[in-house]
Amino acid sequence: MAGMGNQILFFGNVFAHLVVLMSGIVSFIFATVAAIRKRPLIERWFWVAGAICLIAAFDSAWQDEHRNTQTVIAEKSVLASAENSCQQNALIADAYKRGLESANLTERQTIDKQQIAVNSCVVSLGKMNPIVNTRTPVVSFIVAFSTPKDRFGLPQKLNWYGIVIMTNRKLEPVGKLSCDKPFTVGDAQLHIQASSAMIGPPTIKKISDTAFDIRISNTGADWEDGNPITVSASSVSESLNCSFNTDE
Repeated sequence: MAGMGNQILFFGNVFAHLVVLMSGIVSFIFATVAAIRKRPLIERWFWVAGAICLIAAFDSAWQDEHRNTQTVIAEKSVLASAENSCQQNALIADAYKRGLESANLTERQTIDKQQIAVNSCVVSLGKMNPIVNTRTPVVSFIVAFSTPKDRFGLPQKLNWYGIVIMTNRKLEPVGKLSCDKPFTVGDAQLHIQASSAMIGPPTIKKISDTAFDIRISNTGADWEDGNPITVSASSVSESLNCSFNTDE
């Protein structure tokens, strides 16, 4: 059916060219010759001219079809080239995307390995060096209070504190006791379980109203887990938050 339709279109194109030739050029020539000769041309010249015009009409129709075919081929070639270009660009973009994903995956794996190595190193250092894990918690509590008179002769409440400084490893009982409010240290000693241990007198040096340097002479016991440092102190404040920093 499609082939029959194309043939009908072709012959229609031939007929259109034939009509144009016969009604235009041929009619003009016949009229001109008849006017010059003063009599009409014989019928056979008409058929001869018609045959020539029919051949010319077929040739013109064929030329039209050839040009149309070339135009279609050129358009298809352009479209095919554009499609190939789009496909090539899509392949390049896909390859670039896969390359980025692979690079990101490799980088993440490298970072993960480095992080694991760092974590392992930190853990190993913590096990090899106990100083990293040293903890010296400090607990303070009021044990009594008094009401001495201040310099103006007015009674003033003075709280007496017990401060316990603990540690999780063996250390020298030396360091700086700091609190968030002013206080005064009365005494400091190493609380030991062994009765035969000899402990010398402490050296207490005031650094500021909120800090004291404490040094306990130790000849028979160590400051360690189970042997805390106990400090007696006084302050007008109702609470003390303290910390102890060792010299190590």
